[in-house]
Amino acid sequence: MHTYVAIYTGLPDPSEDRGAITAAWKQWFQSLGAAVVDPGYIFTKANTVKMDAAIQDGSGLKLTGCSILLAESMEAAVEMIKQCPGLRNADIAVYETVKFG
Repeated sequence: MHTYVAIYTGLPDPSEDRGAITAAWKQWFQSLGAAVVDPGYIFTKANTVKMDAAIQDGSGLKLTGCSILLAESMEAAVEMIKQCPGLRNADIAVYETVKFG
């Protein structure tokens, strides 16, 4: 098994029912079972540390969250993501990880 990180770049429309959104995400994670290493985090405030160590408020990346999944291959990870409720709002990037060190 390999570890994959799903990077989210969109948020639901503020007019959408938060309860329904949360339920859809919980249902998706439950459907993935043991493949979910960490359902992840929603990103809020950001700062960017520039190469000269200056601090910039915010980030140009527009990232909104991430999840960590286990899969046999990139293709299998992508198939999981195809069912993600986050696709209603934005594209999702999937990265295979390699353990550091």
